[in-house]
Amino acid sequence: MEGEYHNSSYNYGIWVTLASNAYNFVITGNSFYQTICGNGAASVAAIGFYAGNSSIGNVISNNFIGGSLPLAAAGSSPAYWCQYTALGVTYQNANLIDVQCGQITIDNNVIKNIRVGSNDHALTLINITGSTSATISNNQFGDNNINYKVNNSSVLRNAILKGIVNTSSGTVTADHNLFVNLRDSTGDITNYGSQLTLISFTGGSDNSQITNNTIRSCQSAGGNRASATGIYVGMTPVARSNWLISGNTIEIPGSVLSYGSFQGIWVVDTADFSITVSNNRIYDNHPSSHDGEAGIGMGFTGFGSHYYTVCNNEISLTCPSGSFDISMYGISDQSCNGSGSMANYLYNTVYIGGVASGNNQYSEPFTTSGCDQRAAAPMNIRNNIFINTRTGGTNPHHYAVGGSGYHLPGWGVGESDYNLFMTKGNFSTWSNVDQVTFDDYRTVSGCDAYSINAKWTAATSSYIDTMLNPASLFSNLNTVDLHIKTTDGESYKFVAGKGVPVAVTMDYDTTVRNFATPDIGMDEINGLPTGMKNTIVESSFTLYPNPASDQLTIHSSSFNRNETITASIMNMLGETLKDEKINWHNEESINIKSLPAGIYVLLLKFENYSIVKKFVKE
Repeated sequence: MEGEYHNSSYNYGIWVTLASNAYNFVITGNSFYQTICGNGAASVAAIGFYAGNSSIGNVISNNFIGGSLPLAAAGSSPAYWCQYTALGVTYQNANLIDVQCGQITIDNNVIKNIRVGSNDHALTLINITGSTSATISNNQFGDNNINYKVNNSSVLRNAILKGIVNTSSGTVTADHNLFVNLRDSTGDITNYGSQLTLISFTGGSDNSQITNNTIRSCQSAGGNRASATGIYVGMTPVARSNWLISGNTIEIPGSVLSYGSFQGIWVVDTADFSITVSNNRIYDNHPSSHDGEAGIGMGFTGFGSHYYTVCNNEISLTCPSGSFDISMYGISDQSCNGSGSMANYLYNTVYIGGVASGNNQYSEPFTTSGCDQRAAAPMNIRNNIFINTRTGGTNPHHYAVGGSGYHLPGWGVGESDYNLFMTKGNFSTWSNVDQVTFDDYRTVSGCDAYSINAKWTAATSSYIDTMLNPASLFSNLNTVDLHIKTTDGESYKFVAGKGVPVAVTMDYDTTVRNFATPDIGMDEINGLPTGMKNTIVESSFTLYPNPASDQLTIHSSSFNRNETITASIMNMLGETLKDEKINWHNEESINIKSLPAGIYVLLLKFENYSIVKKFVKE
C-alpha cells in the first residue's frame, strides 16, 4: 500500500482488519498528513493493522506521519498535523500506528511535526498489542529542528505522551530508534501532571530487547505529578526471562516545574524475571527552572523473584544548567521481595555533580531503599566507580552510597567490594543513620574491605595521598565522557588493575577485560595481557550473515594460515556459552542454532592475539 493520505474527517488513513489471518502485508512509502486542524473528540490515527494473531511476514516501513504536506513537511496554515478539542470535551486516546497481528517489522518510519491538545488524553506513536511479535527499528520520532517536534498538551488534567508502547505477549525488539524533541505538558500545575515515556514495555515474552536507541531533548512540563522516563519496563505477573536493555544513549527527559520526577531507565517486576541492563549511556541536561522530587539514572523495583545483571553502564547526573531543588540517584534498587532473587551491579561508572538548592535533598551514586525482605535478596556490588561531588542545599545529604531500607540495611556482609568511592560529604547512610567516615561505613556494613575511598581535590591527583581530581580521571566531564584517561600519570591508578574477576569479561566498548586484574568501572584500560593485544588484523575479519540464525561464518581475505584456535561465544554478560577448537585457514563456520535470540560476542583466540566481533542471533 502506497500513497498520500491527507486526513480532515476520517479516523484512520489506512485500516486493515480481517476476520481470518492473512500474510505478508506491506505498508510502505506513504505520507499521512492533515490539511486542516481537527477540533473534534474523535481519535485520529494513521495506520490501524489488525490482521489476525497468526498473520506473519508483515511490514510497515518508510512512511511519514505528521505535518500538513507530504513527507511530514510544513505547509502555510496549518504548518503541522494538529488536533485540538474544546475545553470540557475529552479527546479519545490516539495510537498513530496501532498493531495487533502475529509478526511484523516496523522500520524506517518518520513521525514528526505533530501538535495535539485537549482536556485529558493520551497520544501513543506506536502501539503493539495482542500476541504480536515485532521488530521496531530505525524509526525517527520528532526532529532535530524544534519546529518539527511532537507536542502533546492538556489544558486541564493529565497529558500522556508515549513513543513505543508494547503490551503484547510476543517477543518484541526496539532497536536503533531515535527520539528527539518530544514534548508533553499540562496547564493544571496544581492537581495533575504530564507523563512522558519514550519506550514502555509492560508486555513481551522471553528474549525481548530494547537496544541501541537514542533519546535526547525530550521534556515533560507542568504539574505536581509530572514525570518523564526514557525506558520503562513493567512486568505483569507472568514469568519472563533473558530480557536485554543495552547500548542505549539516554539524555534523561526533563520534568519541568514543581515536584516532577525523571528517570533514564526504570524496571519493575511482579513475577519471576531476569534481565540484563548493560552498556547504556545515561546523562541529564535539564533547564534551570527544574525543581522536583527525584532524578534517577536507572532504578529497579522487584516484587517478584528476580535476577538482575546491571553492568558496564555510564551514568552522569549533574544538572548542568544551574542549581536544583531535587534529589539525585545514579542507580537505585528499591526491590521489596528477596526470595530467590539476585542483583548484580558490576563495572558501572556513576558520576554525580553540580550544586543543590532547597532543604533536605539527597544525592547518591548507588542507593537501596527496599522493604523488610531486602536482607533475603543477595547483591553483588563490585568493580564500580561511585563518585559524588555534589554540594549545596540546606541540611544536605550527599553520600557515596546509601543503604537505607525502611527497616533493614541496604545489603549483606561482603556483598560490596573492589569499588572506587568519592564524596565531599558524609560517606554513607546505613539503616537511616549517617556514617560519617569510610571506616564507619565499613564497620556497620561489613563490606568494601578492598575498595578505595578517594578524597576530592581540584589540584593534581596523587594516588599515594589518595587525592583524586575527577576531571583528571575522566576523559571529559563537560561532554559526559566517563572513559578513563591516563595523561596525568596518577588518576588512572585508582582504577587500573584494582578490580576482581567476575562473569563480565568485556567493557563498555566490548574490549576484552584483563582476565586476572581487571580495571574498575565501565572502561577497561588495562585490557588483555600483553601477548594478546596485537589486533592489527582485526579489521580484516568479517562475520556473515549478521544477523544469523543457524550458521555463522568467519572470513578473512588477508589472513590465511594454518593454526588451531579457540572460538568462544559469549553473551553480553561475558558468560561463555560455547567453546570449540577450529583449524583456521581463512574461513570457518560455527553452528549457533541452539543459541537464544540476542546479541553475542565472538572471541577468536590465536596464539599471540585475540579477535573480538559482535553478532546478532535471530
